[in-house]
Amino acid sequence: MLTRTRLGVITTAMVLAQAAVADTLTVGPNLVDFDHITINAAIVAAADGDEIVVEPDLYPENLVINNKDITIRRSDTPGEVIIFGQGIGRVFEIISSSVTLRGLTITGGQTANDAGIRAETPSVLTVEDCVIEDNHATSTTGGVYAGARLTMRNTIVRNNTSPTAAGGVYLRGSGPHLIESCLFENNDAGTTDASPDEGGALVVDTASQVRVVETTFRENSSTWRGGAVATLQSSDLRFDRCTFESNTSPRGGAIWISDADAARANNCLFVNNVATAFGGVVYNEQLFECVNCTFVGNTDSSANNSFQGVRTDSQTALLNCIVVNPSAGSHGGSGIFTPRHSLIPEGGATPDVNGNFDADPMFVDAPGGDFRLMGGSPAIDAGDSLGKLPTSSASVSVLTLDVDFDGDVRNLDDPNTPNTGVPAWELNIDLGAYEFQPGGSVVPGCNVADLAIPYDVLDFSDVIAFLTAFGAGCP
Repeated sequence: MLTRTRLGVITTAMVLAQAAVADTLTVGPNLVDFDHITINAAIVAAADGDEIVVEPDLYPENLVINNKDITIRRSDTPGEVIIFGQGIGRVFEIISSSVTLRGLTITGGQTANDAGIRAETPSVLTVEDCVIEDNHATSTTGGVYAGARLTMRNTIVRNNTSPTAAGGVYLRGSGPHLIESCLFENNDAGTTDASPDEGGALVVDTASQVRVVETTFRENSSTWRGGAVATLQSSDLRFDRCTFESNTSPRGGAIWISDADAARANNCLFVNNVATAFGGVVYNEQLFECVNCTFVGNTDSSANNSFQGVRTDSQTALLNCIVVNPSAGSHGGSGIFTPRHSLIPEGGATPDVNGNFDADPMFVDAPGGDFRLMGGSPAIDAGDSLGKLPTSSASVSVLTLDVDFDGDVRNLDDPNTPNTGVPAWELNIDLGAYEFQPGGSVVPGCNVADLAIPYDVLDFSDVIAFLTAFGAGCP
């Protein structure tokens, strides 16, 4: 005779065993080798925890996932899984679900809002190894709308459009949101120079805990503010080891920060961003903090090319940065500019009381896009290794930066360079996104062997570079 206790144990065990069993549903061109021939049929049949494995092919579908926790991924067969929205609606509608999309190309979505993917609150969306391209909204958000939580890794977001905000991705909700090792390229927002046309690649709106890591924003645009990124009602946005290159907008070629908002950049590159009006890098209405960033060739229509302070209480703070502008100024407008231990156009030939100065940073190959430091650069060992930005209690400290843009160790002292900055434990951090590596020293007129892209891979071009340098008498 079963006691109540034993019956409860058995029942619980049966429930747990059933929950632990997840099915794999396959999608392919026939019903002999595969469970379904459409992704929609597999979604309808799927239960929580199931995985839908899709064979490479073109799938003209508009998909809805409602109240399910599932994964949809490409099979191991070589080729693309292209889910095509047919220009008649949203590609993915995700409602009250936890969904992982992996190895998919999501394209051809067209609708008023959120043409590629819409993950409604409280849905959790994970996107990995995907391509999200050529999705077009007629109102807001071309690529992806995430209303609660987004994790996006190793994904390309390109050629998506919106006539107002967020050509690429729109983030809301408490998060945490993570965008890591992604490429945002040629996304566009807006049609006129007027509100709310903003955020060509990314809009962060009423979202918190947003981290963007090792991600490139290239050739995105908006017609009003924030060629790459626009932040609204968000004070917790941080970029680590990111690249902003050739983004355009009238106000804030790379970034627009709205009133009462903040953004922080650590070990980032800002190169050739253009504002046709103000702020080649940023159009800042509140707080923009940068630690060990490199700014090169950013332009606007004023004499101060990179940073535009819009309000009297807006603050742009730099620590251990390098700023190289076409003109003699880097900050304009009515805001507060607080550079510390930075190489900036406003600096003199020798460091001032805040450690700021102006000089040739001696990049390895600026025309070729290599902004590492050559041996003998005045930016080596010139930073403040104990520094903390003076703008807020939440400011980023240099001591929290363990690695540089390349992932190499920070605070790596060069024994051949006198410490001109503020050391920590007799070690001195360099200026800019890259920490000079003494073991791979580059002296003026000479190049290291592994100079050609891809780095860390010795190939024939590196051999030619080495022989050329050796023949010229370089060590």
